[in-house]
Amino acid sequence: MANRHISDQTDTLHVFTRDGLEATYYVLPRRDLLASVAVRDPRWLRYGSPTIGSSGAAVEAAFGPPAQRASGGAGPGLTYTCRRAAGPDEPVVFLMDSGVVREVVFLYYVD
Repeated sequence: MANRHISDQTDTLHVFTRDGLEATYYVLPRRDLLASVAVRDPRWLRYGSPTIGSSGAAVEAAFGPPAQRASGGAGPGLTYTCRRAAGPDEPVVFLMDSGVVREVVFLYYVD
């Protein structure tokens, strides 16, 4: 994909998939940078609740009101902001189907 800062540079993205888990990362000369992790199976989540299959109400009961509610794109979802000590916030998105969590996406800042 095209680099957003250097117009004549192409970045390489790799996607690692395993049953119910998908990690996307940038491949760089000296290191790789994790861009996102999508969890579609509850066994990959450390804490039991809320998890894949939980209701949106259970997510809000655990984390409070979301920073954003989405209804388009990848589907309806609840976005929560994870604050960092330095640098920009990193969102966690609970994607929903009929009011039930179908996927949890962790987005990491990459620049």
